[in-house]
Amino acid sequence: MSQISPTLSRACQLAVAAIDWEVTKRKRLNPSFNPDEVWASVTLDANIRVGTPLLREGEGYYVNHRGYSWEV
Repeated sequence: MSQISPTLSRACQLAVAAIDWEVTKRKRLNPSFNPDEVWASVTLDANIRVGTPLLREGEGYYVNHRGYSWEV
């Protein structure tokens, strides 16, 4: 999985947008909220879960609020 497909790349971009929305929402409720507490998972079939989801090894990618993604 060293090379990411265009579909997964786009899913990671959408995940960053979803994380930004979630961080904005949480900061309104708690101004001292740390955005590093929220990330998303993108599975190999391009499903996105925002929050602090967990994946098993080989199931996909994690994405943080800075747009950095890493393979699980």
